[in-house]
Amino acid sequence: MPNLLDIRRRIRSVKNTQQITKAMKMVAASRLRRTSDQAIRARPYSERLFCVHDTIVERMPELSGPLYRRQEGKWLLVVVSSDKGLCGAFNSNLLKAANNWLKHKGTEHVEVMPIGRKATAFFRKTPFTVVPGLKEPIRDVDVSTAETVAKLLLDRYLAGGLQEVVVLYNKFKNVLVQEITFAELLPLIGDSRDKAAVNGGVEHLAEPNAQAILDELGPKVLLTQVYQALMESTAAEHAARMTAMEAATNNAGEMIEKLTLDLNKARQAAITKELIEIVSGAAAL
Repeated sequence: MPNLLDIRRRIRSVKNTQQITKAMKMVAASRLRRTSDQAIRARPYSERLFCVHDTIVERMPELSGPLYRRQEGKWLLVVVSSDKGLCGAFNSNLLKAANNWLKHKGTEHVEVMPIGRKATAFFRKTPFTVVPGLKEPIRDVDVSTAETVAKLLLDRYLAGGLQEVVVLYNKFKNVLVQEITFAELLPLIGDSRDKAAVNGGVEHLAEPNAQAILDELGPKVLLTQVYQALMESTAAEHAARMTAMEAATNNAGEMIEKLTLDLNKARQAAITKELIEIVSGAAAL
């Protein structure tokens, strides 16, 4: 059995760790409130924009814009991870899904653009072709960050050599559930995200014409998809971190109780040993 000094040091160390995990849980909870509200409030706008866009696309006899043209080339997977760890299986599940998807498509037929330090570090060690993404970590998701990512994807797609751009991210469902989601970004073919909404949509009067509207609307749809994915991923990250830190705090509490029990047992054993030595010494006299 460890001596009293070792057990006391262990208890002190676990208590310090518990204070850190508790503080991290509180920080994640405060950030989750803001980011989850931001992501949830943006969903109706995104869905309505996609519905209007897809309704116009469905009623177009022919699409001629560069963003609506399928071309030969590779698949580009945009993987949105976190910059920091200590968020449970948030990154590991995401990177496992990305790795499986890329292997299914074939190493020579895919490229990957990591967003976030965890994804960047992971794909450096893989045989997949890595396309540079954001150079700086994402502190707060805003429109300018989404515009930077959308411009990178737009320029890469318009340069040719890509047949499809797909984004992979964790979608925020609730505090305990984050759903791994694949979403096609380019081309903007409009595969009818919601067929019922498209078919039941309103006939739009277009000036000067529908194609001119799509030329303006297409980049905004891409930007909205990227912005929504970043917001969902950020909210899911804070939810996963809050859950992980709460579990770590509870585990630390259980460990402190166990170590305290061991400390009491060791103290009682030491006292008993001293009493036996005293009694044995007195009997010898």
